[in-house]
Amino acid sequence: MSIVDDLQESIKESKNKIDNITKELDDFVSIKNNIGSLDGSLHNTIKKIDDLVEAFKGTKDSFSRVAESLEESANILKKTDPAELIKNQNEQKESIKSIEEQINKLSDSIKNVERKVERKKGLIFG
Repeated sequence: MSIVDDLQESIKESKNKIDNITKELDDFVSIKNNIGSLDGSLHNTIKKIDDLVEAFKGTKDSFSRVAESLEESANILKKTDPAELIKNQNEQKESIKSIEEQINKLSDSIKNVERKVERKKGLIFG
């Protein structure tokens, strides 16, 4: 799955979670309206307050899930941050440059050894 696909999936999950929160808040409004129209019965009021508490718990959980989803989205965006990509690319270029320098030094050392061997051959086989 590509980064863009991950981001789209994360955004879709966030939208679904926000839709769930909206529905739960609508349910809260409905409960609140029902409490306002109660005929004073303490039992019904307690039941509605319990329902309200459960709705708040659901809303809290939904907000937590939305926060997690947004955090995932932020992490995905961080992976695609042009500044971060350029930084990584520059680090790789520096590593390649360093390796090339080491290869050149090694090549020079090999050439020096070859010259020394040739000189000694000349002295020995003269």
